[in-house]
Amino acid sequence: MSKKNKDKLLNSNEINKFLIKNHPNLILEMRSKQFIECYVNLYIKNLLKESFLLTRHRKSKVLQAGDLKTTLLKNSIKTNKFAYVFEKVIKKK
Repeated sequence: MSKKNKDKLLNSNEINKFLIKNHPNLILEMRSKQFIECYVNLYIKNLLKESFLLTRHRKSKVLQAGDLKTTLLKNSIKTNKFAYVFEKVIKKK
C-alpha cells in the first residue's frame, strides 16, 4: 500500500469490497470513487476536529462517545442530510 493510501480512511479497494458485497451489479467511475474517498476523509476530519473542541470545552483530555454523538447531532441538524441516521442512535442511552 502506498503512503498516499495509508493517509486515507477509505480507499478504492474498500469501496470495491463494499460494492461487491452489497451491490454486485453496480460499478462506479474512478471520479466517483475519488469523490467518495475525499468526502469521507474530509467529513471524518471535521467531525473529529469539532468533537475535540467540545472535549476541550468540557476541560477534558479524553474524547468520549457523547462528544461524537453531540457533534453528529449538531451537524445533522445543520445539513439535515444525516438526521435520520443518527436520530435513533443519539436518543438511545
